[in-house]
Amino acid sequence: MARRCGLLLTAIAAIATAAGDPFIGAWRLNHARSSIKGNVVRIQVARDGLYRFITGGDIEISCTMDGRDRRTPTGLVMNCRKLSERTYVTTVRDGKRVRSSATWQLAPNGRSMIVVNHVYRPDGQERDDRAFVERLSGGAGLAGEWQSTKILESVPERFEILPFGAEGHAILSPAQKTTLRIRYDGQAYTMRGPLVAEGAMVTGRRPDPRRIELTEAARGKLLGRSTMVVSEDGRILTQIYDSPYTDGPATFVYEREAPQGASRRPRR
Repeated sequence: MARRCGLLLTAIAAIATAAGDPFIGAWRLNHARSSIKGNVVRIQVARDGLYRFITGGDIEISCTMDGRDRRTPTGLVMNCRKLSERTYVTTVRDGKRVRSSATWQLAPNGRSMIVVNHVYRPDGQERDDRAFVERLSGGAGLAGEWQSTKILESVPERFEILPFGAEGHAILSPAQKTTLRIRYDGQAYTMRGPLVAEGAMVTGRRPDPRRIELTEAARGKLLGRSTMVVSEDGRILTQIYDSPYTDGPATFVYEREAPQGASRRPRR
């Protein structure tokens, strides 16, 4: 199940020149002030017992509830187990290394569920995330359409935004080891990192010094559009993200962590 709204929900992306740039610095997500919605995920169950998880961009991951490994479109390995009529466990590995293990717990009425995901981050740390998910369609079990309405993370998201060349930014996520180097010239730039799907590209423009607009696509399909605005006092960054695969836009509110800027500069 996709956590968040595609790649733009794992890295806020950015803005132009160095001196006096209000976007430069370190930012930490304030969950209490944010309004977050996850991707709509369709789960189909075939007669042969194959579960198909279809997320944004029509990315499909399939598995059977017998604990057997199946390879995902991104080269990872996933296995699924059904512990009871209301409890399921999914595990994702990269080779022998476990990336995440999630427990899906359906409510007795089948209209909602809680997904507790134990994540093994690329930086070596671990965390437990909790998603509250509501059914959009379907009647029983996991089959149907689902959307997370609230996500609680044990480790808040944190990003660093650094200058990149004369008219760009480098956006770093230390926890996810993700980097986006982008200039706001309308060209497509690649986001890099161990958790980034192949083929995802981001284009951006900067209509004014406190505002940037980003568009993310993969394999020719739109994944989402994002607008970031820094407050007049430079202490709050608000991101509005909308996607064809979510029920309305999500709002992320970030607070400035280090007014002096980020701790390191990327190579040009």
